[in-house]
Amino acid sequence: MSLEHLPVAFRRRFSKIIHHIAIQKINKWNLSTEYTLHFDISPIIIREARNTEIKESTSQKKPPKITSICRFFSRTIRHGTDLLNLKGLQHTVLFFYNSYVLKSIFRFIDLYVKGSLKIHRTINANRELHVLKSQKYDLLKFSEMSPLVSIEEIGLKKEGNEKIYFDIINSPEYILGEFDQDGYVLPSSELIYTIPVIDKEHFLPRKKFKIFLVSVYGRLGVKKDYQGNTNPFLNELKVYSRLSGKNINIPSIIDVNFNLLSITVSYIRGPTIRERLYHIGAVIFDHDVQANPELNKIPNNNRWLIQTKNKSESLYRVIDSQFIENLWNEIKKIHDCDIYLNDLKYGNIIIETLSNKPYFIDFEISRDLSAFGKYIKKIQKDQEMELFNNLFFTPKNDLIFEKQG
Repeated sequence: MSLEHLPVAFRRRFSKIIHHIAIQKINKWNLSTEYTLHFDISPIIIREARNTEIKESTSQKKPPKITSICRFFSRTIRHGTDLLNLKGLQHTVLFFYNSYVLKSIFRFIDLYVKGSLKIHRTINANRELHVLKSQKYDLLKFSEMSPLVSIEEIGLKKEGNEKIYFDIINSPEYILGEFDQDGYVLPSSELIYTIPVIDKEHFLPRKKFKIFLVSVYGRLGVKKDYQGNTNPFLNELKVYSRLSGKNINIPSIIDVNFNLLSITVSYIRGPTIRERLYHIGAVIFDHDVQANPELNKIPNNNRWLIQTKNKSESLYRVIDSQFIENLWNEIKKIHDCDIYLNDLKYGNIIIETLSNKPYFIDFEISRDLSAFGKYIKKIQKDQEMELFNNLFFTPKNDLIFEKQG
C-alpha cells in the first residue's frame, strides 16, 4: 500500500492513526509485530508507534473504560478534523464535547463514587466502628501536633474567677458555648470576649450537626455532635485517621466518644477566609441571606461578588499569594493521601493567627478514594483543582485530559 501521491502532512497523520489501530489489533489477538500493516510511513512514526506498543504491553493495569472512551473521542475529533482541515468545525465540536459530554461523564463518575462509598459504609458500619474504636489511642497520639490554645486566650482568667477556672481546667469536657451557622459562639459564660460571640436573639442554628466550643482539661477544642448519625461520624473520623501525622495543617483529634458519636478536635485560633471577606463588606454570611431572600438566587461562593468590582483584588485584600501557594501545597498533600475534600470553600479554611498558615476544617463529606483506580482518583482530584482555580483566581491545574484549543 503506497501513499506517495498524497501530501506529506496527510500521510504522516493517516499513517499514525492506521498504525495505532494495527497495534491495538495485534495486542488484542496476541500476534507478533510481523503482522503489522506495511505501508509507506516515516521511521519516526514507526519508532513512536513501537515505543507505544512496548509501553502498552508492559503496563500492569489497563485504564478504566470511561477514561479510555474520553481519550478516544477527544483524539478522534482532533485527528479527524485535522485530516479534513476543518478548524472551525474542530473548535465547535470540541467546545460541545468539553462543555457537555465531559461534564456528563464527570457527573456520572461523581455519583458513582458517592454511591459506592455510601453503600460500602452502610454495609460495613458496625465493623468500621469496631475497628476505629480499637484504634482510638492511635488517633489521640497526634493530639499535640496542632497549635495548643488555652482557655486564657479567650478571656477566661484565674483572677477573680477561681472556682469557675478550676472547674474548667479539671474537667475532661466543659462546654463553653455553641457555634451558630455563621461561626459565631453563643457563650455559656460572659467571661468569653476575645472570639466572635453572638446573643441568643440573633443566634442562627446550624443546619446539620451541633458544634460546641469546649475545654478539655484547659485546652480549647471544638466538639461536633453527630446526633446518632453513624455514616458522617465514621467518614470524618476515617479521614482524620488518614491525614493525622502526615504534616498536614488540620486540627488534631483530642477526644472521641463512640457511644454518643462525637469528635472533639483542637481549636485553631484565627478567622476563616469567609470571615475576613465579610469584614471588608462581602455579602457571604447566612444571616445576610435570611435578611435578603434575593441572595438565595446567587451561589454561595459568589454572593460576596455583589459588592466588589474587582473580585481578585478583593480576595487579595484578605490573603496574599504566599498564602494561596501554601494552600495549594496543603491540598496536594491531602490528595497524596487519596482524600478528596469535596467541600472546598472559604468557610472551611482558617487563617491561623500566629503563623498565617491555612488550616482545613470540616471533613464530614470528604471522600476516601483509596479503594478506587488511579484514573477515577485523578478525575476527582482534578475537579477539586478546578474549583480551587475558580475560588482563588489561579492558573494552577493538572488535568488528566488534554487541553483543547
